[in-house]
Amino acid sequence: MQRYNFDPSSVDVIPLAREVEVSRDATSIEDVAAALHAIEPTLEPAGIQDDFHHIYTLVSDRVAAAKQRGEFQRPEMVDATSPVFLGYYTKPLGQIADFVQSVQHEGHGNPNALEEMKRCWWLTLVDPRLAGAPRGQRTALGISSHIIADLGFSMGHTKPGKDYFPDYMNVVTRTLNGVIVEEIAKQVPAHPISYKVLVPSISRGIAAMRHQSWRDYERLRRTPTDQHAALERTLDYRATLVNQTIHAVGPTALTAMARTEGLQSLAGLGVNVAGRLRPGLTKAIQTVVNFPSKFL
Repeated sequence: MQRYNFDPSSVDVIPLAREVEVSRDATSIEDVAAALHAIEPTLEPAGIQDDFHHIYTLVSDRVAAAKQRGEFQRPEMVDATSPVFLGYYTKPLGQIADFVQSVQHEGHGNPNALEEMKRCWWLTLVDPRLAGAPRGQRTALGISSHIIADLGFSMGHTKPGKDYFPDYMNVVTRTLNGVIVEEIAKQVPAHPISYKVLVPSISRGIAAMRHQSWRDYERLRRTPTDQHAALERTLDYRATLVNQTIHAVGPTALTAMARTEGLQSLAGLGVNVAGRLRPGLTKAIQTVVNFPSKFL
């Protein structure tokens, strides 16, 4: 049975490792967008699908444009938080590169890198089920991992105040929603009714996830430093539960039911799978399982 989504003996991770290293020098949202553009062509040779990466790049481009238009009240905070957030995404990419180099070149890389990766990111980038997964499913996995597991902690490094919250929830969330809605529209032009149902559902779900991440950030600020690692594991576990649901539902019931009014029933299925989870998480599940079939 295949253990990974890629063959570590044959993929080329050298360009990916180089661009991940360069991305660490980012100091602004413009730098983040440029780094994502530079990383994108290195993913396929490394055996990594670029579905989520494509969304992330588009969102970063548009957030940078919004900053240039003066839409942010605290543009300096956008520049401070974006590179840290990027680092939480490039870390698992770098771990894949480390692991592959250890397989291909004895004495190089880190043979334990994949074991050290957050479980939610392993499900997003490494899980062998990704090979046959539809496009939107892979995108949803990335959104889940990066928002649920990473966003709150990334803000813990820069410590934005409450005066950043309007930028965070209004400008950035609106930009993210706009990109995802456009991508769905490109994939499902023949399903206008489903599209009308999905747009508000996805928008509310993403807003709920990002609001929960802000609460996670506030919780982090109240948590003693020696307990931060335990809190980070908790957020990884939360994202992992959502990602396991996506993997379980996505290739079967999701693609079959997304064409019909079964959308809401499927959202309910996702909630039932995680019935004991917090309300914010169940809303997140409603978002990530409500992708139409042709987008998937």
